[in-house]
Amino acid sequence: NWGVEQYPEGADWSGPVEEKRNVRNAIGVMIFFGDENQESGSVFIPDIPYFLALFLGEKERPGKAYLANYWQKGGRYFCISCNGNVGEFISEMDIPNTFKTKLVFESIGAIHLFQKWISPILSKTNLVLTLHQLPGLR
Repeated sequence: NWGVEQYPEGADWSGPVEEKRNVRNAIGVMIFFGDENQESGSVFIPDIPYFLALFLGEKERPGKAYLANYWQKGGRYFCISCNGNVGEFISEMDIPNTFKTKLVFESIGAIHLFQKWISPILSKTNLVLTLHQLPGLR
């Protein structure tokens, strides 16, 4: 289970990806694939491996692959609960299929990574994420 009590004010994932947008989220989980770093798009932001990021959103569309201001070549963001509800949620995603259909089609490197390493592992794995609130944090 994971949840949110308040969404960031002004967060907006819509709009052209060529422009800087307020792409904040209340909580998110990034799932990394491989160890080959992909460009962030900025000399001030570190390069990181391919990833899928899941987040709870207030007005985003479920199933849509969002691009943030950085890591546009190597990562996609997905709103899992997108109706602005507060409380706890249980989320599910078909990670191998999402990786293959929403990220791999755009990159030869991601295709090789998926075929060699990710597909054999994820076909035998269920991913369960349990997030716990740390004492003293709200």
